[in-house]
Amino acid sequence: MAKKGYQGSIILELLIVLLALLLIAVILIPDKIWKEEEFLTKTCRYNINAIYEAERYHFRMKEAYTDSLPKLVTFIQGDSSLQTRNKIVQLTRSLYSVIQNVQDNPTIEAVATLSSALGEIQGDLRANERYFRKYEDILMEKDEISTDVSRVDNSALFTNFSFLKNYVDSLTNLKNNISSYTLQNGALYTKKYVDSIAVYLPLIEKAAVYDYWTQLYSRINAFIKAVDKTDIVRVSSVSDRLKKFISRGDNAVKRLMDADLQQSIAHLTEVSGNIQSVYERYVSPEMFSISQRRGLLQLSEVDSVLLNFNEKNFICPDNHKPYIVVVRGGHLTIECPNLLDEFQQELQQEVAPIADLQVFQFISEVDTLLDSTFQSMDQVRPLIRRYTDILLDMKELMAELQGFKVNSYQYTKDVKRFVDTVQVEKRLSVLKPLIEDILNPMDTLATRLETHNFSDIEEKLNYLGTKIQKLDSLIENTKLPRRVRAKVVKFYPVFAPIFDILNQLKTAGDSREAEALRTAARAIEKSLLQVLNGYRERMYVIFYKKHMNHGYIKDRLKSWELE
Repeated sequence: MAKKGYQGSIILELLIVLLALLLIAVILIPDKIWKEEEFLTKTCRYNINAIYEAERYHFRMKEAYTDSLPKLVTFIQGDSSLQTRNKIVQLTRSLYSVIQNVQDNPTIEAVATLSSALGEIQGDLRANERYFRKYEDILMEKDEISTDVSRVDNSALFTNFSFLKNYVDSLTNLKNNISSYTLQNGALYTKKYVDSIAVYLPLIEKAAVYDYWTQLYSRINAFIKAVDKTDIVRVSSVSDRLKKFISRGDNAVKRLMDADLQQSIAHLTEVSGNIQSVYERYVSPEMFSISQRRGLLQLSEVDSVLLNFNEKNFICPDNHKPYIVVVRGGHLTIECPNLLDEFQQELQQEVAPIADLQVFQFISEVDTLLDSTFQSMDQVRPLIRRYTDILLDMKELMAELQGFKVNSYQYTKDVKRFVDTVQVEKRLSVLKPLIEDILNPMDTLATRLETHNFSDIEEKLNYLGTKIQKLDSLIENTKLPRRVRAKVVKFYPVFAPIFDILNQLKTAGDSREAEALRTAARAIEKSLLQVLNGYRERMYVIFYKKHMNHGYIKDRLKSWELE
């Protein structure tokens, strides 16, 4: 009995372990699969966009696209203007970095923060003046506080601190607007400001600044309390903002008081050497021409994509096939290849039962006779160019022959064109709009085949036949020179066989062909949805990973942004 109990406990323990492992799998594996799916989608669409932007850049430079990806990557990697912009970014960032290093100096950081807080206080007092005017005492106090804030820039109580603050502000302004300066000027001004800061930093009057700020803080705090007792609080949040600003300024003053001035001076001396190095690099012979350009902190999104463009962008990460690049008539399409071979094969199988419908042959014969009639008129037209009435009627008829279009005729041609297209085309950018447009014509054509109703074609052909006979009669009754008359032929005999074809067309088709059309339409729509939604691959027995076509860019439009 003891042995059986022992075995039972082992089985129970194993069961617990297995259930624990299953629980861990249920938690971890789906997350892993979702991340893989997201990676595939992001990578594929990034690659498509990278190729597209590279093509667009090639077009701007060469006024033409290229369908050769190796040539495209060679062109992008060899483009000097792109490399120059990248070099400017690198140089600008080196200057920006040394300025940031100066601002990280504890004393200078405290001065900059205090200056920013004072500027925000001044700005808020000015912006809310219209509310303060309602109370004369508050308005007067606001003006006096504004004056006291302004005195920090040129106070006789702490002259050295005022000079320091102004140079720190100038350095901050240069950093914030670094793209407004040429690199050489930016480095020169930085050096000038830092040299000046180094002069006044050891001399700042900490105690005087602290005393002045303490009084200013108390005055602003009292002003806030006075404002809070009025109805200004109902129309403006100025009190809350002023509290935040003086708190920020107070913390900055405390950091200023606590900062080790000697360490700050030593740090600034070290940084000054870095600035000198940056400036000397800018004016070196190899960098001189580039550093005469304005600073640039970062490349545009497109430039960043182009700089990283390489052969890895050529291949879809899902099925490891190259992207489809098509350039036709000045139009550019970049397309994900995933699932497209399978999609085309399915469509070919689905249209096979309707590929040889009788109606296609009859409509093709109608086209042949319409074209023959047009050509016969076109040959006669130069002979009767002096006969205005005949010429006008003939031109009108020729336009109608060439633009023959009624629903049954057009639907049949559209369906035939779709059947032919899927034999040679697999791109989603082409087939998706075609499928969306063909489903209704397929259903309508099925109905026409069931009912043998091609009355619109019959009506149009009778109309044209009557007009052609009238034209023949007009020519017959017009006096023409003998040599012209000998070359002029009657057009109706060329056109007349079309009515035999019409009679065959009216008997074409049956319920089986109609059902074949409808069945094909349903299958085609289903295949489109499958390629758009993707398919699921079984993973780890009970989980699934989704594979999909990740879209295309056609004429600047990204399919995934249109979904």
